[in-house]
Amino acid sequence: LQDADFVQRCLTVCEAQTESLPGITSWKKIHGTLAAISEEHLDIPLYYRLPQLFKSLKLNGMPLRQFRGTLASLGYRVSHFHREPEAVKTDAPNEVIFDLLRVWAKEQPPRTCPLPQILSREVGLPGAVVWTTEERVQGPRVAKFVPNPEPNWGPKARAKGAKAAEQVSK
Repeated sequence: LQDADFVQRCLTVCEAQTESLPGITSWKKIHGTLAAISEEHLDIPLYYRLPQLFKSLKLNGMPLRQFRGTLASLGYRVSHFHREPEAVKTDAPNEVIFDLLRVWAKEQPPRTCPLPQILSREVGLPGAVVWTTEERVQGPRVAKFVPNPEPNWGPKARAKGAKAAEQVSK
């Protein structure tokens, strides 16, 4: 999935041959995942989960598009991660990520902070931070993170044999 040509070929097959393979019922999910992979930066291996970062410092959350837009306005490459809806892939160093968290904490201070030494450090960003919202991508909209088709979908409890059924009925 790290080969952009392969992902594009899979996308074209997915768009063109939905009727020729009737056994596959999750075309929307497959197409959404492939579309998400095609839009992310494949050369950036690691990602940050924003809710986890904010939760670790007990900060109020920030809109994902605002965080990505601000990183892009600072000159860093940024995209989403195809498996996590609230994740950010970026080439920005950790210092920049935590500087943005410090600026956000100054604007929206937490009641308590389990790691005050992180928030008390000096912000190393040049100039003031202007929160910028990322623009929406033009073109056809595709659901990239399709929810499960029904509640409690997925693996069920293992099958019970005849002995277990007899014991339950007694």
